[in-house]
Amino acid sequence: MIRDFLKKYGWRYAPGILFLVVNAYAASWTPSFLGRAIDGLSAESIDRAYVMRQIVGLVGAAILVFAARYIWRYFIIGNARYLEIFIRERLFRKMQHMPASFFDENPTGDLMAMAINDIGAVRMTAGMVVSQLLTGASTAVFSLRKMLVEIPASLALPTLIP
Repeated sequence: MIRDFLKKYGWRYAPGILFLVVNAYAASWTPSFLGRAIDGLSAESIDRAYVMRQIVGLVGAAILVFAARYIWRYFIIGNARYLEIFIRERLFRKMQHMPASFFDENPTGDLMAMAINDIGAVRMTAGMVVSQLLTGASTAVFSLRKMLVEIPASLALPTLIP
């Protein structure tokens, strides 16, 4: 069943994953912009143009994060909705071919609970597991990269201990 679903809707994961990675990458810019803006404000002579460039960069990164997050959620979480529909259709087709004795032996409430609650739980799990797994991995990679490149090792390495 999963193979059939991926054949039909698997392509939707590619743009979702792409924009999820873009989202994590753009989110890793914000501490740098904020840090440079604060450094610009704490200098002996405040360079207003420099600070404004950092603020514009921060706002631009926030807009990019928002747009990328909206797009990846549309594809990945939306694909979980397609999975729910796909499973419901399969279940309905299977139930149509079941003998009457099956319905005598299994309470209707149990069958309805499986058709509604359990498939809904699969949808929520499928969407959130994929997105959280990819978000965690990509955020960790970009955060570590930024920390090890932009921050002195004496500060970066102790933060990795926990």
